[in-house]
Amino acid sequence: MNRHDSKAHLETLWDALEAYRADLIPEGDSQYDEIWSDICTAMAWIQEDLGVEEEVDDLVVSDEERSYGPRKG
Repeated sequence: MNRHDSKAHLETLWDALEAYRADLIPEGDSQYDEIWSDICTAMAWIQEDLGVEEEVDDLVVSDEERSYGPRKG
């Protein structure tokens, strides 16, 4: 891990969050889905504040196209 690689830092956090989602906040329950939505929104805002573009299926997503939902890929 490199100290100045914000994109890699975010990927590490997403990996941990997605494991948390799979194990502890299953999809389909509205309360858990709301928690996951809040997590995704917070992560999107952090990513935006850091100026890190989101890559989805090898495409770069611009700020205008970004949705505040779960990361794809």
